[in-house]
Amino acid sequence: MPDSSRVSAQTYEGVLQQLRDVISARVVLDENAVIQEIHVLARSGRSPKQVVRDVESALMVEFNLPIDHKKVSVAQMDWEGGIPLTSAAVNVREVRYSISGLRARCCVSLEIDGATYDAEAEGAASQRNRLWLAGMATLCAVEKYLKGEVAMGLEGLRVIKLGDRSVVAVLVAVVTPVREESLIGASFVPNGSLYGVANAIVKAVEPCLPPLASSLRQKE
Repeated sequence: MPDSSRVSAQTYEGVLQQLRDVISARVVLDENAVIQEIHVLARSGRSPKQVVRDVESALMVEFNLPIDHKKVSVAQMDWEGGIPLTSAAVNVREVRYSISGLRARCCVSLEIDGATYDAEAEGAASQRNRLWLAGMATLCAVEKYLKGEVAMGLEGLRVIKLGDRSVVAVLVAVVTPVREESLIGASFVPNGSLYGVANAIVKAVEPCLPPLASSLRQKE
């Protein structure tokens, strides 16, 4: 078990993000890396008490860390106007990475609700930047699906070790004409696979795609 005094908020959030019906999570630590607050955004399919119990169990299993349930707050999102609660069907079809001199290019192809969206990102050909470019290209493909009327940015990306597995956690900013939100996603990333980064981005944004797409259709 990892020493909880050395576990970052992003590591906790990456674990909680994978819980059933959890859309996003934020963990607030004090100066001694002790959890003070846990904020969870969840779908309305399960009761808040069930979500809190899942949070408690996950922290105990992954980190041997008991948590006071009073520190956990759960907000539930229910789309109005008949918008489906299920996520959009998003699949990562292909991730290609190439280097030319000092520059690198990453091309990502997504299948969203049966249609294909391709995008690319370019930058310096550094080892760390290859992961970042994969994330940016994935977000650009999602923006194409949303017809460019929603802006998305990659605010954070970190590869962490959980047990003997590598996990990539991403923080995504979503900006619409009326609000700004932060979403978090995580995925296993075997051997530095760029597919893992693309999958983490998909997990972060997938739950918000149905309502965003619906609002765009209403404007047409």
